[in-house]
Amino acid sequence: VSQMPPYEEPKRGYTNLWNAAAIIPAHKAAAITIAKKIRSEPWATAFKQVEVATGVPDFLVGCWLERESSLDLETYLGNGEKLNKVTDLVPAGRGPWTGPNAFLNGTIDAIKHEGLFGLKNWYLPFMLFASEKLNGFGYYGHNVNDPYVWSWTNLYTKGKFTSDGHFDPNFVDPQPGVAALLKALAEVDSTVAARLVMDPSATAAPGAVSTATPRFWCPSATVNSTSHRRRMPRPTGTRPTPRIRRSTSIQRPRPPRTTGV
Repeated sequence: VSQMPPYEEPKRGYTNLWNAAAIIPAHKAAAITIAKKIRSEPWATAFKQVEVATGVPDFLVGCWLERESSLDLETYLGNGEKLNKVTDLVPAGRGPWTGPNAFLNGTIDAIKHEGLFGLKNWYLPFMLFASEKLNGFGYYGHNVNDPYVWSWTNLYTKGKFTSDGHFDPNFVDPQPGVAALLKALAEVDSTVAARLVMDPSATAAPGAVSTATPRFWCPSATVNSTSHRRRMPRPTGTRPTPRIRRSTSIQRPRPPRTTGV
C-alpha cells in the first residue's frame, strides 16, 4: 500500500486543478461514451453494490476500473488481473474470487488494501487525491500532473512511466484520466454532478495560475521519482495490460513554491 501524504496538505491544490481542468475537445466524445457506460448496466449495479459495502462512490469505482481494465468486471480493481486467479502483480497473492459475487468481493479487498474502506466525506478533492494514491505519487519528481488523474484534460500533455522505474517524458498516456471521466459523468448524470462537492475547508487559492505550466497539487512535498504504480502502454484495440504497483515513499518536505497551487 502506498504511503499517503496528509490530505490536508494538497486538498487546496486539487481544488485549483479541478477548477482549471477541461476535457480536451478531441477526447470529449469518447469520454462521454465511457461515462454513459459506467452509468449503464451491468456496471451501474455492480458499482452501487461496491459503494454500499465500502463507502466509495459508485461512479468513482467506475473511473478506477476504466483505468485498470477498461471496465472489465472480471478483473481485480487493484491491478487489472483476472479475478479467478491469485494475483501475480502487486498487490500479489490476492484472491482468487469466483462465483456471482466475485467482482464485489475482489473490489472490497482492493479498497481495503488501499486503506480507503469505510471512509466518510468523499469530497471532490479527496476523490482526486485517492485516485492518485491508487496510482502512486511518483510523478512529483518529474513536474508532470499524474495522467492517471489528468489525462485527456488540458492539465496533461505528455510524460508517463512506461516501465517500472522508467519515466518517458515524451510518452502520451492514451487512456482517460479520472478527472476527465468525472467531468464527463457530471454532464451525463445530474446525480453525479450533485455529488462532486468541494471540501469546504479547501477553498481555492485566490487568483488563477498560468495555463502555460502544470498546476502541481502538492507544492511542499517531494516523492521518490522511481516510486509509482504504472500501467504499461497497450496497442489500440487490445485489452489493457495490468499495471505493476509499487509502494511510495514520502521524502522530506521542501519549502512551498511561490507560484502555482
